[in-house]
Amino acid sequence: MSIIEELWNGNINPSDEIRTKGNPEYETLLVSVSESYDELKKALCEPQKALFERFVRDSEMLSVILEKAAFRRGFILGAQFTEDIYK
Repeated sequence: MSIIEELWNGNINPSDEIRTKGNPEYETLLVSVSESYDELKKALCEPQKALFERFVRDSEMLSVILEKAAFRRGFILGAQFTEDIYK
């Protein structure tokens, strides 16, 4: 099966692969973010919690948009490199 078919069929997920390689810096930050999130939610009143949740959701969506654009750009650059090889 080609790499494109593997991607299409969901057998390759670059985002998951990046996050699951046991990067100690990533793991440390993940724990820190999770703890900060929990502490902040406990400290906020209900209207503040709703605002915070909206902020978190919107921030995550921005990250997804940026990751998707970077992923697409990587393919474009790869195709340009391949084209350059055959010049």
